[in-house]
Amino acid sequence: MELTPISQRVLLVYEALARRITGPTKKAFSEVIGISASNWNKYAGGVRPFDLTSVVAVLKTYKVSPNYLLFGEGSMFLPLSPPPTAAQPGPGPSPSSMSPPPAAVEPQQPKPEAMQPARVMQKQTIAQRVVMLVELLGLEVTPFAESLEINPGNIRNYMHRGTSPNSDLIEKIAETYPQVNVVWLITGAGEPLLPESTSPPDTLATCRQDLETARHQLDSFKEQLKLKDQLLEAKEETIALFRSTYNRPN
Repeated sequence: MELTPISQRVLLVYEALARRITGPTKKAFSEVIGISASNWNKYAGGVRPFDLTSVVAVLKTYKVSPNYLLFGEGSMFLPLSPPPTAAQPGPGPSPSSMSPPPAAVEPQQPKPEAMQPARVMQKQTIAQRVVMLVELLGLEVTPFAESLEINPGNIRNYMHRGTSPNSDLIEKIAETYPQVNVVWLITGAGEPLLPESTSPPDTLATCRQDLETARHQLDSFKEQLKLKDQLLEAKEETIALFRSTYNRPN
């Protein structure tokens, strides 16, 4: 079976890490992303796609760039953060200009109501965000599933059983709905939908639509050629009939 693009990039990340002196073994990498080492060949062979729990573990544990892992764009790993620079000491104030320190102000504790949405967002799973996405797009479960060419029962499993989606679903969502923020869908960071200006103009869905239009045009050309052949055949029969009529003895 063929590997999905995200699964291919997960394997490329492992190969890049394994080449490091302190890189993880296959067993250690498998444990981090939540799969059994004995099932590694099934994932590497494309029998199973890596689910989103594994994708998130790769992003967080090994500092992999989301743009690379999800879309194959940019560098594989995030740049290292530069060490903080120490502030240079300046000339101290003169004793006469020094003012007494301000009175200590007791920090205000945030209200529980203000903290509640953050806790809810942190507890959201990928399956819950998929369900939220269906609502944001203004779709019902069946039309949404049909647009992705998957069984509607899969979406209902995310809603009622909390089943974790696999990477293949995320790729289909990204191809079909380019306005969706895939980073939000996987990690919960950012906004669910991208601004219109950042939506990629050329998507696989557009290419498929163009291909379908080209196929219809090709079928139309084939019908025109078939009709032309029929006209030529009728013309030859007419010429043969005229010749037989004029060449007939009196």
